[in-house]
Amino acid sequence: MKKTPDSPVILGIALVFAILAGPVRTQAEDESKRIVIESVELKNNSANSLVNRYGVTYNDLRDFETLIHGVDAMIPVRRFQSSIRYADRETRAEIQGTTDQFSHLIPDENLEGRFLKESDLLHRQNIVVIGERVARDLFGNSPNHALGRNLRIEGAYYLVIGVVEGREMRQFERTVWIPLTTMNSRMGDLFIRQTRGSIEVDACQIHRVEFMLSKDHNPDTVAQRLRLLMQKNHERKDYLIRIDE
Repeated sequence: MKKTPDSPVILGIALVFAILAGPVRTQAEDESKRIVIESVELKNNSANSLVNRYGVTYNDLRDFETLIHGVDAMIPVRRFQSSIRYADRETRAEIQGTTDQFSHLIPDENLEGRFLKESDLLHRQNIVVIGERVARDLFGNSPNHALGRNLRIEGAYYLVIGVVEGREMRQFERTVWIPLTTMNSRMGDLFIRQTRGSIEVDACQIHRVEFMLSKDHNPDTVAQRLRLLMQKNHERKDYLIRIDE
């Protein structure tokens, strides 16, 4: 597993033209088994805090990297809904902050341009990969015209480096991916929701983590290690662990 680096740098102009192919997928990846941890929103049990904190944390991710073995890829995701703008066009999508490891879920033939790289996270680049429906909403029937354009999300501009297309990728057609480090530095940890007569503030650092295991590893054994680790780190059961065959 690759660690998520932490240092900032300014996005270079050369990035506009550095649209590289994604990593080559292997047969082992296609045959891998998966374990998923989903954060579960629980009501705030502290009367002294206005912030409802729950779910998988960055500390959990660090523990996964050092203490959990037999994992070929670890894919963290933090997500929220937002509007996306290009010129006078606007659409809505799920924004997912993630790492280069998410590329394991995107076949090469379904990707125009490239996906996120480890260096993008290191430098907290303002870049974005978008799903096909988002591209069509903003650029018409030529989704590849999105490459090299700048989209506005939550008051900041992001350079489009990739478009995920194809019938097999319909689940991602209204998804937008940015580096997790960029999301954290630009948007912080809190999500504010206004309900009837009140304001709710949620703090969920990671909404989902997917672990990809090769066929030689026993998912039940790895899942049990994850359960023990999460029980140690969390006072409340604000997570759900499942095995996807």
